Amino acid sequence: MGLLNRWVSESQPGDGQTNRANRLATGSNGQTSNWHLEDGSFTRVRNITLGYTFPNAMMQRAKINNLRIYTGVQNPFTFTDYLGYNPEVNSRPDSALNPGEDYGTYPLARTYTIGLNLSFN
Repeated sequence: MGLLNRWVSESQPGDGQTNRANRLATGSNGQTSNWHLEDGSFTRVRNITLGYTFPNAMMQRAKINNLRIYTGVQNPFTFTDYLGYNPEVNSRPDSALNPGEDYGTYPLARTYTIGLNLSFN
């Protein structure tokens, strides 16, 4: 329904809630306003790592001093109602004086890691 209720003219003001269809600066339509606000609160899990170090008694037969295997993930979960890619928004690209405005911030990459730490006698 979004654009059906938009402002068209003084005689057709729409529902008073939906912006004009254009993004030109005429009539302050291109200006940031409270119409653009949304809740940016979030909770994020940044890192999860699980590992196992094998007991020394088990490794001595293979002449291994230390053996550890592990797996991890970075940025596995973000809990938010924010509709953009990343609730940790950037500022305007042309100014550092406007923090908190989302101009297409890239989502954080989810990175998976597996590893093996091995040392011999």
